[in-house]
Amino acid sequence: MNSDPHKMLIRQMQQLGVAVSRLVTDSREVRGGDTFVAYPGEKTDGRRFIAQAIAQGANAVIYEQSGYFREAQYAGVPSLAVTDLRHKAGWLADAVYGEPSQHLWMVGVTGTNGKTSTCHWIARALGDANKKCALIGTLGNGFSDALQATSNTTPDAIRVHGLLADYLQQGARAVAMEVSSHALEQGRVNGVHFDVALLTNLSRDHLDYHGDMRHYASAKRKLFAWPTLKFAVVNLDDGFGAELVSQWRDAQVEVVGYGLSDNALRLAERSGMRMVHGK
Repeated sequence: MNSDPHKMLIRQMQQLGVAVSRLVTDSREVRGGDTFVAYPGEKTDGRRFIAQAIAQGANAVIYEQSGYFREAQYAGVPSLAVTDLRHKAGWLADAVYGEPSQHLWMVGVTGTNGKTSTCHWIARALGDANKKCALIGTLGNGFSDALQATSNTTPDAIRVHGLLADYLQQGARAVAMEVSSHALEQGRVNGVHFDVALLTNLSRDHLDYHGDMRHYASAKRKLFAWPTLKFAVVNLDDGFGAELVSQWRDAQVEVVGYGLSDNALRLAERSGMRMVHGK
């Protein structure tokens, strides 16, 4: 899905007399002129806080239509009801903020372990090559010398695109981003134009959420089917990584393998891919 249908949402808001320049999902962060985006989340339903957002100066509300009846006291504020808003929010934010990820080299790192370290290594390497790189992940968001604390490995989609726009304005040329399985399932990175997807590994974790390893792997696999992808970097010593490569069919994406074992080297040779091999 591209952002064109979501540009239509922006035009609909403009027809209501609303200039959409900043989107907010947390009512406590609303400033005058912000547009509040409200949908059910994991822990609470953002639609419960529409009144608070309006009281703090929201210029309009975009809300999830399903299972909700707009209350009469909100009638004086422009609003737009949208179905499946949680998954559309990323593309909407991408359009509102001017598609910032298209102007950045976006690296999405996924895996059970090692995402944080890998992102920081990437940022350091790019920095040493004079390519300013921002980080989004567990230890915080921002540039390595000034990270801002975060509550999630991957923020919600509205915040993700807002951060990308900020980093681009601050001179970033790249972003190394941790992409959790929860984020992929919940649409938190929808609308991001990833150039590179990197797999560290896959082991038993988050089964309380995904149910079993098959569904967990399926969530991770989404990143490697991303429509904007140019490169996939895969750990060939990992069982899921080896399976991913053996089933690869997308000729538009260059696969680069890495590993320590001779088996990883043989798999790379059979697949005809570039390989980083070391002991």
